Amino acid sequence: MVEGLDHLDPPVRLPGRLPLRRGVEYTQDRAVRTGRAISEAFSERGRPYAVVVSGAEMDRGEGTARIRFTVVDPGPPVRFGPTRIHTDSPVDESVVRDRLAFHEGEDFRPSLLDRTRRQLDALPVVQSATVAASGLEEGDTVVTTEIQINAVAEPRGPEVRGSISSVRCLELMGGWRDRYFLSRPNVLTLRAGVGNLLGSQIGGNFPCGGVGEGEVARVNYFAEGDVAIPWPGRPLGTLSGGAWLRRQSQAGAYVVEGAGGRLRTERPLGDDGVVWAAYELERIRVRAAGFYYCLNFGACGPEEVARLEMAQRLAPLEVGLRWAPGLGFLRQVPGELDPEDPGALARWSEDWRLWAQARVRGAGGATGSQIPFRQGAVTLGATREVGLRGEGAVRLHAGILSPRRDPLPPQLRFFSGGMQSVRGSGDYRLGPQVYPVPEERLAELDCVPVTEGCADGKHLEIRERDVRPRGGDLLVEWNLEGRLQVTRNLQVAAFVDVGFMRTSPEPVPEPAESSHWEALAAPGFGIRVFTPAGLLRLDAALDPRGDREVLLVSGDDDLVPMGRGTWNPYTRGDPGTWREIFRRIHFGLALGQPF
Repeated sequence: MVEGLDHLDPPVRLPGRLPLRRGVEYTQDRAVRTGRAISEAFSERGRPYAVVVSGAEMDRGEGTARIRFTVVDPGPPVRFGPTRIHTDSPVDESVVRDRLAFHEGEDFRPSLLDRTRRQLDALPVVQSATVAASGLEEGDTVVTTEIQINAVAEPRGPEVRGSISSVRCLELMGGWRDRYFLSRPNVLTLRAGVGNLLGSQIGGNFPCGGVGEGEVARVNYFAEGDVAIPWPGRPLGTLSGGAWLRRQSQAGAYVVEGAGGRLRTERPLGDDGVVWAAYELERIRVRAAGFYYCLNFGACGPEEVARLEMAQRLAPLEVGLRWAPGLGFLRQVPGELDPEDPGALARWSEDWRLWAQARVRGAGGATGSQIPFRQGAVTLGATREVGLRGEGAVRLHAGILSPRRDPLPPQLRFFSGGMQSVRGSGDYRLGPQVYPVPEERLAELDCVPVTEGCADGKHLEIRERDVRPRGGDLLVEWNLEGRLQVTRNLQVAAFVDVGFMRTSPEPVPEPAESSHWEALAAPGFGIRVFTPAGLLRLDAALDPRGDREVLLVSGDDDLVPMGRGTWNPYTRGDPGTWREIFRRIHFGLALGQPF
């Protein structure tokens, strides 16, 4: 029981979950922390000198205790006084004052000091920021705020980075970044890079198994520039603009080349969120996507494919939200919490670190786009420490694309599978597939071009790299992972990845009808090594799927749907039990945690 909350009007609200509450074991430490939480709640109302006393009534027969906390005196009101700022070059004092979350004469609140610190830490030029109130020890009713800003050692200079992954093989990137461009908190970024290096030479083998073969395995490239500035008069918001030139491939599915530009604005949402809006305008050209257009939209002739692969203008508008509570507003719930109240989420958030992201994209004539579409995606995640060395992590990702009869370029559809999604599948290989039948295999598969297609249900002895993903318009991924810190630089993990991909039935030519969805649940094991270059991750996941359906198509320029077949890349050639098990294990190499 807490008495004295009504010393102030309106009454003071307490955190949703006090350390000492009904049903938990009484300890002196919990009692001390509960008294401190009550004092902190009064501090948030400008009364940091509140006097809190406690008493206990013990019932030894029942083994229970009734604890009463009483706020004897809320203390005098305290206000913010002057602010003294000490900064390293090149940070100007006016930049710091623009980001103060309080003003002189306002009621004192410790959370405003913390918000100010986080807003200053968010500046790219700031290495660290210290924000503290001076005078509370002496009982002052007007406190001075002391701010110390430590700038990064090199606010501007070159950046070089390399990475290796199964889907991009070897990537090299370099550029220049100025974190205090034009002597203000503007950020200028210039970057260029190449990817898929060694992809063709390694030929789709580990560690570049997701690169693909042929056109999609050629070297990718990009060059881009971006400038981000604070909104005039609203320094916590950001306005940025950029331009780029790129060639990007998706393993076995397509190649897109384009040049364009972007405008983007971003604003904080409370203490824990960010909202943004962005507009892009790009001239794109798609290559190596004939199979995709044929079996998704029925465009199989060379003239139809050539028309769809011509350069087009893509101009999407996007709005989104990122949210990662630092145990912020979710804790501020009424003191007398109803167990059925939604504020119960606050109790759960104290044990888990949560994050979420949602975005909606769309384009049409109103945005100046030749390609109309609507797309939405949401990602939810959480991690929790378990003991001294353990950590649990969970992620849920879902996306939906509004189905249309007009052919969409492949980069607007969803692809899944690989080191950042469902690790028991090859990169982008989860979902409906198509097999381009080589001309020399038509007779072997009892195929009669154009007139009859292939013998329905024929089992194919093919590899995973031989098929092509079709993409989907509905995607759901769920990941659960447990991590254990073995040594300072070594971590092991066990995980289960679940994925579901669906593509809507489209008016494709007969006999190309087939199943339009696929699901996979894949367990796995991983090793993480902490290196000076970052966390290096090696994961191995088991694919338990049996025979799968695949659409068949023949031809190079004039594509002909040939019906359906079945395939299983793990049982091809009667490998025996142990070799089949080994084939079912997907190995992947990447930098950083998957989520």
